[in-house]
Amino acid sequence: MKALGIAQPQAWLIINEYISRVKILKKTGYRGSILIYATPDPVSTAEFSNFTEQCRQLRVASYPKKEELEYGGFIGTATLVGCEKDESGNAIAIFDSATELGFSRFMGESGIFDVEHDPFKIAPAVNHILKKQDEALNPRISGDSQTPSRVASKKTHQNESSQDSYASHFLDGVEAHLKSSLKKDAKKIGGAVAKDVLSIGGEIITNLLNGGNSSKPRRR
Repeated sequence: MKALGIAQPQAWLIINEYISRVKILKKTGYRGSILIYATPDPVSTAEFSNFTEQCRQLRVASYPKKEELEYGGFIGTATLVGCEKDESGNAIAIFDSATELGFSRFMGESGIFDVEHDPFKIAPAVNHILKKQDEALNPRISGDSQTPSRVASKKTHQNESSQDSYASHFLDGVEAHLKSSLKKDAKKIGGAVAKDVLSIGGEIITNLLNGGNSSKPRRR
């Protein structure tokens, strides 16, 4: 697998989809799924101050404190969709579909490098399902430019939408289980009633044939 080392706190902003572009060491022709690695480089006071100002401009409601940022490990995956150079000649990587997957410590490096195994141990099939589920819950409109305020509000709406969807699926499952149980119980009850009706009907016919004199008591 391919991995890309990005310094904090830019790695956090990328993996949480508050930004989609970040400066990297050199331009690359690679396109596709890539692991996001938070390099172990410490964040200075000035850099964290710039980060908080960036969050304010992006209208990020909640962000980690300086000591809460994670370093020296993988923090998720994203899709590298492009790479270009800015006016100063710096390579700019462009990302989409970033997914935070927790933290997996690793001795990585800055820039793009190869990883033998998926550190999150997620099968490609599961990744595909998660991606399809995310697309269903959060449809993207092609050509729709997103301002910082829309990006920030999108994150809130995505979380609320995901929670509502999962709750809805859970309740649907409970409802289906209850209906199935009631249906089975109804069949059992119906079968017992039918058995009693047939038994009573048989006794009535026997009484009629015997002129109303039956030695068997009627079942109540």
